[in-house]
Amino acid sequence: KVSVSNDGIVSVFGVGEEYYALTQAVSATENTDAEMAKIVIKNRSVEFQVKKIDASNNNPIAGVHFALYPQVTDNDDNVRRDYYPIEGYADLVTGDDGILQGLTLDSLEWGKTYYLVETQTANNYAKLNSDICFTVGVDGTISINSTGHANWLTSTNAEDGTTTYTITVPN
Repeated sequence: KVSVSNDGIVSVFGVGEEYYALTQAVSATENTDAEMAKIVIKNRSVEFQVKKIDASNNNPIAGVHFALYPQVTDNDDNVRRDYYPIEGYADLVTGDDGILQGLTLDSLEWGKTYYLVETQTANNYAKLNSDICFTVGVDGTISINSTGHANWLTSTNAEDGTTTYTITVPN
């Protein structure tokens, strides 16, 4: 169910927020055009993972530490990584399979941009020297925004319709 109040506020009822993304209308001002309210229906299964591998043999690398930061806008309207990682995401570690534990699409806010920072690497490897900047679209799609990392993103479609986005970080 969707309702629109007299003052133009849109509300959705009857389903959990994991099944839709709601953007309220923006009033016209001198600097912007008016935008209508938008509801994006999430009717497909999407998964997300980050995997750390050895670039020479594609073997997974365990024990690599990462932190996840939100993108913020500073007082000069510049977008950048926040100074502090997201609470609960300051020390994410890759498992034996190289998959970063505790970071899934369900744990991220759709429509937002994030910075993944390698904070500590495994023995005999060099630490990543730049952040991985990625955006989770309002429809659950993943895109990489940081220069030089775009080819690290792949997507696969399973027979059940599930799309899995994987950021594979070589070292």
